[in-house]
Amino acid sequence: MATIFPTSPVLPNQINNAGNENALILEQFTGDVEHTFVSTSVLEKFFPRKAVKGTNTLTKKAIGRTKLQKLKRGDAPDGTQVAFSKASVTVDTMLLSRHSIWQLDEIFTDIDTRKEIAIEQGQEIAEFMDATVSIAAAHAAAATQSAYTQGGAAPEGHMGATQIELAAAGDENDPAKLYAAIGKLFSTMEETRKVKPQRDGVVLIVRPSVFYTLQEAEQIVNGEYLTSDGNRLTGIPIFKAWGVPVLSSENLPNGVVEGHLLSNDDNGDFYDGDFSTLVAVAISPRALLIGEALPLQSSVWWSDASKCWFVDSWMSFAVGLDRVELAGRIDKFTP
Repeated sequence: MATIFPTSPVLPNQINNAGNENALILEQFTGDVEHTFVSTSVLEKFFPRKAVKGTNTLTKKAIGRTKLQKLKRGDAPDGTQVAFSKASVTVDTMLLSRHSIWQLDEIFTDIDTRKEIAIEQGQEIAEFMDATVSIAAAHAAAATQSAYTQGGAAPEGHMGATQIELAAAGDENDPAKLYAAIGKLFSTMEETRKVKPQRDGVVLIVRPSVFYTLQEAEQIVNGEYLTSDGNRLTGIPIFKAWGVPVLSSENLPNGVVEGHLLSNDDNGDFYDGDFSTLVAVAISPRALLIGEALPLQSSVWWSDASKCWFVDSWMSFAVGLDRVELAGRIDKFTP
């Protein structure tokens, strides 16, 4: 009597019906990580990354202000000097998120575990990227001198960032006082740094508690953000204060950060710090120098040696300071 089930099933992943039964299984690339990263990240859309290739250090040159002089009839005027300098950021760390799934567990589970893990990895990486950029933004806004300062001096026209402290304890919970502080920050940036926040693409980053407090201010208006390529951002809550987009991010640091994955001796633990008094950061993309040696990549692949599926996501980037005069911050009152 014939059996109901075949005793010699076809093995489509075996080479010439011999040897390893999984020899022809290919790596699976998943776009879930990238999709989730893009949709979850608040700041990724505002801060472009520059490719780092052929070196580990991204360098940007700066030139100081040129000068005018009065030309008199018959004079042969001398040329005037102009200073040059540079700022740089070094990419020296690769980040990896890896999870493995034993083959039987993959079979026994009633959901697509590889896909779900990839989605979670995308969210984790988005939060890490936002937190890292926020930390760098807070450092840029705290800088009292230009990132192009060399030998104690910077090219003329290159200055530090702007810092505003609230007048009294608890002012960060008062929408009117918060709004007034933002106006003071922007006006100081204009008058002392020649920065026009609306013209220079400045955005204001706050934590959710401050975001909702500000919405009680009568002067706040709803708004939308148009990117440099003409696309309107959707899915991100945005309103405007003094014509500048206000972004809510729970990843803006509000305490002590230690042991950040990108901190090391070479960068002076740049990504660590005490942010306990930070209320808001105003920053233009030009205030940061973000180098990316390896864009976000992901792969789902089979290991015959361990009989496991692996879900990997990896990237390599670093953030440094650029034109910090395009940044400013508001801090709580400190007695």
